[in-house]
Amino acid sequence: MVHRVPESLLRRQVVVGSVRRRGILVRLSMKRVSSTVPVQVGEIVEATCTALGDGPDGLVRVGGYVLFVPGVLPDERVRVEVLSAGRKHGRGRLVEIVEPSPARVAARCPHFLDCGGCSLQHLAVPAQLLRKAERVRAALAHQLARDDVPVEPCVGPDDRWGQRNKVALHLAPGPDGTIIAGHVAPRSARVVPITECAVVDPEAFRLAREAVDAIRSRGLTAWDPDSDAGIVRAVVVRAARATGRGHVILVVRNAPRARLLAVANALLAAGAHGVSVSVNDGPFSRLLGPEVTRIAGERDLDEEVLGVRFRVSAGAFFQTSHWGAEAIARTVAELLDPPGDAVVHDLFAGGGLIGLTLASRVGRVLMVEENPQAIADAEATVQRHGMRNVAVRDLPVERALTFLARGQQPPFGVVLDPPRAGCRPSVLLRITEDVAPRRIVYVACDPDSLARDAELLERRGYRLVTVRPLDVFPHTHHVEAVALFEARAKLDPKRRRLYRRALRNTAGSTAPQPEADRPPD
Repeated sequence: MVHRVPESLLRRQVVVGSVRRRGILVRLSMKRVSSTVPVQVGEIVEATCTALGDGPDGLVRVGGYVLFVPGVLPDERVRVEVLSAGRKHGRGRLVEIVEPSPARVAARCPHFLDCGGCSLQHLAVPAQLLRKAERVRAALAHQLARDDVPVEPCVGPDDRWGQRNKVALHLAPGPDGTIIAGHVAPRSARVVPITECAVVDPEAFRLAREAVDAIRSRGLTAWDPDSDAGIVRAVVVRAARATGRGHVILVVRNAPRARLLAVANALLAAGAHGVSVSVNDGPFSRLLGPEVTRIAGERDLDEEVLGVRFRVSAGAFFQTSHWGAEAIARTVAELLDPPGDAVVHDLFAGGGLIGLTLASRVGRVLMVEENPQAIADAEATVQRHGMRNVAVRDLPVERALTFLARGQQPPFGVVLDPPRAGCRPSVLLRITEDVAPRRIVYVACDPDSLARDAELLERRGYRLVTVRPLDVFPHTHHVEAVALFEARAKLDPKRRRLYRRALRNTAGSTAPQPEADRPPD
């Protein structure tokens, strides 16, 4: 039996083959490329790059048609081989740079553009900073429908190499039973072997390589996602810059305890201060399993930021750049500029990076977080420093907002550090109406989410005062931004009624998710 494609559909498609599925021969086809596409697969074209995308691709325009080409910079004249040519855009491979950009520099890493970890090593640092500030400015200008958005210059660390104190090496079976260890290639599930990494803390990378060697020497096998065979999926290492300690997590499909303990003991001898295991039977895209369990050495790490020594559990989220952690905490304090008796609410508080570094400067800090591991870490840090002016609430932010305004004086400031997707509209509506702080400081890791939420805050009576971009992940397209909003005036009764109606309409809604984006390891 042959599944026949309707003749009307065949006129728009080209049959490229067939495959037998459950005993049925199914024709495989693809859409016919429109005759208006000015390029053909395999063709070499010469054109100019006009912009950078969010990632490794430059946008090379052939007339009005766009080719996405990795490794190309704006204003460069290049020769490109066409790899694919869809109706709206295609992809290409850089063949030759005819006229290089003045901002082009030599990439330091031999794996640049292959492993997917960095995308801008070939762009000079001043140009990287300008691009990141412009990315934030453009997102805000588009959403707010005005050009006068107050975006400051982007700032970053003096040394932009070795900044990431966390590294994840994925494992894959290689030829003859060997193990490949590296990063996942862009738009692929292929693991690219990595022998060095210029942007990772050298101690973290050393421990990761030690872990891979110990796994190989003890006869453990790498997990194969196609067959679901093998044991070890990945090695994750976090090194604490301030204390010099390192912790290794072995991510496994199953847990043969004796052999994993042998690996852990070898890592302790190599300088690790703790080793944990995370059993992960989920999809390839998921790095860690639901739990991280210590099997040798110390359970946690200590990291110090602006005079506060934090407890950081092995699997907990904490800023993966020590410079970034200090820059975010310092910037929030500078922009918030609270008086000494101020009350501050730190929402989406995580392990307390912002709230606990603010505690010595204000009268009281209320932290709200729902992740049990983050809460335990924050409470341990509070107890360690004897912080009597800090309270931690184990609640989702939306539930906490229902009681924060009851019989209480409005706080001076609210700090928002939401996930990449930003805040739910109902969260922002409750903050602006029920909590009504004088200032809001918003920490964003996605400019589009910040812009969307800034537009709602401005409609709710808060003025965007300034935005400071931070280059937390040098040599990538990622940019952190800290924004300050100030209250203009209380709402009049008519707008208050509109608010109540909007709140009912947005109950249970979620913020729109941006396009999937794999953050750097």
